[in-house]
Amino acid sequence: MKSHRITGGGGVQLHVVETGNPRGRPIVFIHGVLNDHSVWILQTRYFAHHGWNVLAIDLPGHGTRLGEPYSFDVAMRIIASTR
Repeated sequence: MKSHRITGGGGVQLHVVETGNPRGRPIVFIHGVLNDHSVWILQTRYFAHHGWNVLAIDLPGHGTRLGEPYSFDVAMRIIASTR
């Protein structure tokens, strides 16, 4: 598993855990409120084992992403505008 940061929409820094086949089909897991990327550990292991490129993102203000949490709508706009 690799842990790194990416710049989301509006310049917001997002923590991402990536595992599996980097050339595999990507799948993204986004946790709910009051959780972090680790809530998806069983799913990430399963899909990584089956050749997927798995990304689990910490929403702003959750997990290793410091700061105040954003509303879910704002967090989704940040993630959706990430390139």
